[in-house]
Amino acid sequence: MRASAYAHGLLLTFLTAIFLSWSPSAFGQEGLVLWNRLGSQQEVENSAVGLNGSFAGGSFVPGVSGNAFRADHSQDLSVTFPYQVVPTGAGTIEFWAKLEGMPTNIPWGQNPYFIEIGDGSSGYGMGFNGNDGGGGGGICGSAGDHYMCSTGVYTQTYSYESLLGSGQVERWHHYALVWDENNLPGLGQKVAVYLNGQLQPQRWHDYRNNGFPPMTGGELGLINFQQLTQGAVAIDELKIWDHARIPEPGLVLWNTLGSQAEVENSIVGLNGSFAGGSFVPGVSGNAFRADHSQNLSVTFPYQVIPTGAGTIEFWAKLEGMPTDIPWGNNPYFIEIGDGSSGYAMGFNGNDGGGGGGICGSAGNHYMCSTGSYLQTYTYEGLLGSGQVELWHHYVLAWDENNLPGLGQKVAVYLNGQLQPQRWHDYRNNGFPPMTGGELGLINFQQLTQGAVAIDELKIWDHARVPSPELTLKTENMVAGSTGQVLVDHASPGGTVGIGYSLIGGGQSSVLVGCGWITANLSLPVQVLGTYTADGNGFVSVDVDLPAFSGGRPVWFQALDFNTCTVSNSVFVIID
Repeated sequence: MRASAYAHGLLLTFLTAIFLSWSPSAFGQEGLVLWNRLGSQQEVENSAVGLNGSFAGGSFVPGVSGNAFRADHSQDLSVTFPYQVVPTGAGTIEFWAKLEGMPTNIPWGQNPYFIEIGDGSSGYGMGFNGNDGGGGGGICGSAGDHYMCSTGVYTQTYSYESLLGSGQVERWHHYALVWDENNLPGLGQKVAVYLNGQLQPQRWHDYRNNGFPPMTGGELGLINFQQLTQGAVAIDELKIWDHARIPEPGLVLWNTLGSQAEVENSIVGLNGSFAGGSFVPGVSGNAFRADHSQNLSVTFPYQVIPTGAGTIEFWAKLEGMPTDIPWGNNPYFIEIGDGSSGYAMGFNGNDGGGGGGICGSAGNHYMCSTGSYLQTYTYEGLLGSGQVELWHHYVLAWDENNLPGLGQKVAVYLNGQLQPQRWHDYRNNGFPPMTGGELGLINFQQLTQGAVAIDELKIWDHARVPSPELTLKTENMVAGSTGQVLVDHASPGGTVGIGYSLIGGGQSSVLVGCGWITANLSLPVQVLGTYTADGNGFVSVDVDLPAFSGGRPVWFQALDFNTCTVSNSVFVIID
């Protein structure tokens, strides 16, 4: 049974339309308690989400995303937030940080803590220490009434390089302090610290074991140098959540691709190299962009490619492409090869194995494509009418033991949908481990026009066969009749919002429940309404179109509140 709703004259009868923005008041916070960009005094004092901070000194320097707050050793706790930002019972505090001019070793009591707050009964902190007061040392964290974790015991000798890696001390790293009074999944402990998405080898100590009393006072302060007389710390993109956010197992690489600093500092996995290109607004923050003269200007070491089974996923957006897809003059998003194994995904009129369209390959020439090279392909035919220059989600998945339900070893997904595919095991020699080369982003293969942007690159050590992506389409958009807006693949029984713009389909940063997203709707974004999906994740909305609305353009997009994901955007002109 389809969930349905009836919207009377909402599109064009402006005075009676529901003018709601996609805002916290409309959508709730979905667990994000605080998000502060920390890029200027104005940003500190005006959080993107949650309570505002206070600024008493320090400076601002280039960060992971925009600018970052920097304090030297004489500027303790000069950015603070009200104690109410710290959740009770379960939560996550995450941020990026970068050290400067530290000593070699980490002594007792003379080293930086990134965050700290205490009111006598509860306290939360994370940083470096030779002895955290509970018998631990290294990277240390605490939550609640003295639930503590650390790299190891205080009797060891710790250096910044031993904890952060050789040559990595003065680079950006991602830190997370997580806690749950009911124990963290899979750990049997109540508090843990993650560095670049990886759980740190830890010693746990329940110093008082008195639970997680709510905070009743104090301030959450950034950067306490604890009597250190040298160095500085920069911190960026502070977020606090009301639940424990544990990284999903199997993530080999996660790079947000939003700046040269982000390329060169992966959240998870090996860092990338940057040799050119630019950065533009992406799906989340900024994205890497290369034009047709900038082939493979972002690369990663070959060791990021898993053997036997894996997934490479990302968002990408085309600009200025020709209409047709010829042989060899078209963009590949990713590629790597060492002579015995290779992995690639992109567009081609002929992929060298008899296929064409959206093409993928893995291992020793296991290949898939939309169809045969004898067909004629266009970007619009593959991506949809009016969809060529919008963001799309791409996945290359492989498994030497065959992908679930396919009986094939490699497949390509577009926006969560398995592509109609031709498979060809060109050599059928398995999946030898990569022994050389680099994973490069965006090879235009002699194309002499256009550009490609790519965002949120992730690689997994297993085949992640996607669930279908949230999709929107319209039917019967004729003046004087009742049109339909149809949304599929939403969370079953979940809440779906449908937004529209009468201005255009340009990218807009919109604040929704889980933070800022990029919507393909020009401001002001209007909300047609919120609806409950049926058990199959389907929503049908009837829209009464006035007789005088013919020729009027409208842009639509849907939002799944449960997953905080947006659908494709659809442009229609009312007949």
